[in-house]
Amino acid sequence: MRRARCFAAELLLGAMVAAVPVRASACIWDRDTVAMERRRFPGALHMITGHFVHHGREFYEWRIEDRTRRLEQRPDDVALLDDLAAAYDKTGEHDAAIETMERARALAPDRYETQANLGTFHAHAGNFDQALVHIERALEINPQAHFGRERYQALLIRYLKERGRSSSFADYVFEHDPNEGIEEQQAAIKGVLGMMHFGKHDSPLLLEALANLLEAGPLYEDAAQLAARAYLRASQLVEDPAARRAYRARAKDALSHSERVTFRQVESALGVELDRANAFVSKMRADESDFLDTDDPEAAFDAAYFEGMDLSPPSPLEDIGSGAAWFSSAAGGLAGLTVLLWGVAAVRRRRRGF
Repeated sequence: MRRARCFAAELLLGAMVAAVPVRASACIWDRDTVAMERRRFPGALHMITGHFVHHGREFYEWRIEDRTRRLEQRPDDVALLDDLAAAYDKTGEHDAAIETMERARALAPDRYETQANLGTFHAHAGNFDQALVHIERALEINPQAHFGRERYQALLIRYLKERGRSSSFADYVFEHDPNEGIEEQQAAIKGVLGMMHFGKHDSPLLLEALANLLEAGPLYEDAAQLAARAYLRASQLVEDPAARRAYRARAKDALSHSERVTFRQVESALGVELDRANAFVSKMRADESDFLDTDDPEAAFDAAYFEGMDLSPPSPLEDIGSGAAWFSSAAGGLAGLTVLLWGVAAVRRRRRGF
């Protein structure tokens, strides 16, 4: 298997080696997780562009008020505690999320969702040692949760703790799995897509990780186009000019062997795809505001956005070639939820834009 090439060493390796706090994203179990388990998971193109169903801050603030009120009547309801903790985490209140899940642990210490959530929230807060304890306990309780791919959560936390020993996440994955191959590559890609869906889809480092994994194996035309899109999107989200140039150079390199499309065509296509995604999200946020005035905002949202809605955005490259369709489906489409924990480095926050 072709190893992923490390680019812009001063950006990536510097971020890994620097002894600074690092925040991570992982799997959250709440009402929305269960809902997504039952529906098709968004693909790679959706994650790169942000064209997928997800709540905004206003909705999570409403959920905090709603679950706090319900818990006054049912203080031992662990499902309500899951929802409240997840809402706190989504609004950046990681300590409150952890405190809420500790309430759940007092009620159900050996419950998988409790341990998984605690691991996730500690990871988001940068408490990697505590996160590993709870994630490993969750795996002991249910080794096959999320289709047996939870091992990536612990694997990626360790990658962050050992940053600097591998040039890329893809290399780290292959170094720690004796059965490296296309299946391992696709499993890791699915995990990154899961983290982007329930974490921060517009993080430059996550987009870089996705592109890096897409390049790690046989460079199918579709993988090359998606990798280029991910690098280009990362270049749009960083503030540092050197990082922006490095990402754009990496996007061009990903397409260097393409016989179907050019860099300019992919960049133009991504612009169209982002416009569609932004229009979709803007309408969804407006709808959410309206739903908050109804008797049951969650039911209203589900009916509008989860019931039989096809959210697959067409690619402008389809008339040129297969575009992102094949690999987006193979790497990103799931019958249920596959989740990965991936770290979002807090290195050079001002320069890298997050």
